[in-house]
Amino acid sequence: MDRSHDAGSIGLNDMSIPPHNTYGDSEINALTERQDSVNTSFISIEAGRTSINSDGSLDDDEPSTPHTPPPNNKVLRPTFGAGTVILLILAFYSTVMSGLWLAVAILQPRWGFSISTTRGLSPSNATTLAALISKTIELVSAAVFVACLGQILTRRAVARKTTGVTLAEITIRNWVIQPGTILTHFGTLLIAGQTLLGVLSLIALMATMLYTTASEALVSPKLKYGAWEDRELTVPVHSYYASFFYAGRRCNGDVELQSDVTDDKEDKTVVAWGQCLRSELGYISSRDYFTFNSVKPTGNELIRRSLGITHLHDNITLEATRTDLEYSDPVKLFRRWGRLVDNSTLSIPHPSVWEASQVASNGILQPADLSNTGGFSIKASVVSPTINTMCVEMNKDELIDLVYEASTSGEKESFDNWYNRKISEGFNATDVDEIFRWGSDYDRLRPVFRSYPQDYAAVYQSSVVNDGEPHDARYLLFGGLNNTSYTLCEMRSWLSTDCSTHLNVSGIRQPVMRAHCGDEQDSYRYQKHSLVAPSDDNVGCMLWPLMFDDWQEAVGIQRKPEDLFSPTVGDKALLKPELPPDSSTMAETLSVYALSTLTLSALGTPVRHTWDHGSEPPEYAKKSYLYDFNTTETFHAAVTSQEYTSGHIEKWQRLFYAVLVLTFGINLLCLVYLIIHFKLINDFTEPQNLFALAVHSPSCSEMTGSSIHGPEKRHLVVPWRISQSLDEGEYYFESVGK
Repeated sequence: MDRSHDAGSIGLNDMSIPPHNTYGDSEINALTERQDSVNTSFISIEAGRTSINSDGSLDDDEPSTPHTPPPNNKVLRPTFGAGTVILLILAFYSTVMSGLWLAVAILQPRWGFSISTTRGLSPSNATTLAALISKTIELVSAAVFVACLGQILTRRAVARKTTGVTLAEITIRNWVIQPGTILTHFGTLLIAGQTLLGVLSLIALMATMLYTTASEALVSPKLKYGAWEDRELTVPVHSYYASFFYAGRRCNGDVELQSDVTDDKEDKTVVAWGQCLRSELGYISSRDYFTFNSVKPTGNELIRRSLGITHLHDNITLEATRTDLEYSDPVKLFRRWGRLVDNSTLSIPHPSVWEASQVASNGILQPADLSNTGGFSIKASVVSPTINTMCVEMNKDELIDLVYEASTSGEKESFDNWYNRKISEGFNATDVDEIFRWGSDYDRLRPVFRSYPQDYAAVYQSSVVNDGEPHDARYLLFGGLNNTSYTLCEMRSWLSTDCSTHLNVSGIRQPVMRAHCGDEQDSYRYQKHSLVAPSDDNVGCMLWPLMFDDWQEAVGIQRKPEDLFSPTVGDKALLKPELPPDSSTMAETLSVYALSTLTLSALGTPVRHTWDHGSEPPEYAKKSYLYDFNTTETFHAAVTSQEYTSGHIEKWQRLFYAVLVLTFGINLLCLVYLIIHFKLINDFTEPQNLFALAVHSPSCSEMTGSSIHGPEKRHLVVPWRISQSLDEGEYYFESVGK
């Protein structure tokens, strides 16, 4: 009799077939008549070693010892039995979820507000959920693979013309279930590891063993900065730049600006706002000055000089940036003008960018949304508030036409009459007209002062009006030692279009903003994104001098020399045409001291150089200043932020992609196999089934010597198949060689 069996799978059913009786009345129970999806092989059925051929004839061998079979023993499971359905559900789950996990690892989605402490899942719950799902994928994948492995081995064991299965192959399932058996039973690895099923089992072992770790490295959400993303951000706009009315209202905490202002109401409202604004200016300016004064310059090079900082809302640092360096070198200025000129220009970041970062519609996660551990950065294409201070050395004679007490020469003409007469007659030209750009050529009036200042003290200019329009600058006159020389300082502000604003926020650390200026390569420089090109790089701001008036009152700029302000600023005038290496200059100090006027002027105002919210307002329409426009602007920006993101942190963690790919591939193969072989067979490799078969199998010489110390190599390579006793219907193992 030919005892070789086909290696292909077979189809089985539970119907009995009429026996081809060669042993009298012995009944032969057939295992199957159903065609397999691959071929038409049949199981070996033996009563005294009897096999059924495809035509129903039997091949005979010697009778076997009769056994008592369990009643109604079946090889095939019901098509839609609980075991089959559950296994298919598990296979579908493991395939879909491992594929989803692989897709998440590849796409590395950013979860935004879906994972935060304020909305959606909390970070701890998200991490726990990811770990739980990955663990179920790992366990279900292992279970499905072991089940498929059992189906393959069992079908091979019962198929006709098969080479059978070896004990080493049967123990393959233990590698996945008990990975330690690879080490404790190393002999089986050397044998079964060379087969296709052995290789697949080793791959499944490594994939399932490392799956949770791979999921933690590649899928589990973790705080991570994303790439820079170009966006259009929205910012609220309430009033004009340097609107001291709006700044005072905001300081006073009033909910809305007034649109219908009576004279009585205006007086009371403006007084309250002005008092609050001056208090705020004085507080911020004093802090800025003392912070700046505590840092000594590190040399006389412009780029190495300390620049100063100011603050927004007490907890946001705004770093100033020195600009227009080509006009700030005292050596070059001395060569050009023949006198000492101290020029300093500082730009600060636009504080409204901070407000934009807090607007909910912009969708930027705040550190508070991430347990104070997150952060974000913004590069904003907006204008930058800028202050320029230029201090020029002058002697007493050059100031005669600008100082009231010197020009009247003892006449009893009042200051107002003297000033009006000067306006009508015209001021005499001075030696510094070209430096300060005074006169009819520039349409700018010269300042006037009531008196000369004392030594190191300051006098603030007295005239502020020119034909119904404010000056675009304010002037301070400082006295030198023994009144031998004076320093006249001009201060003005504008919105620079040569900068971009950078904002960095990280956890509980103080947010930092800075202006990035003068960089032609800066792709977020405002000029590159402005739809309407400014006629000049500097957009003049006519309201800022009025804000400066409140500032000079707040800091007491005209105090006596023994008071705080004058001695700390008045003695910083240049003595020679070079920057002092160990102290700040008068222009540098004044610029830093007045940075607060820029911050409070810009907050809640446009981030563009144009007014796009109605007709251009008249400069002195007070009721317009009292009106809250309550509108918005958009600006171009690049944003990067920390969000809980799926993906790897370190480059070496990309090795775990192989684990996710292999797991998905094995799950997909198992699902396809189970669909093709939808009618499942009882798995004889399961321990309980294997034990039952072994108990009902006769002893054989191939396993001699294995009962005491366990199977040796010669026992592990013996091929076995499953046969059935014709008399008793009992299943048992027999070696293929018999």
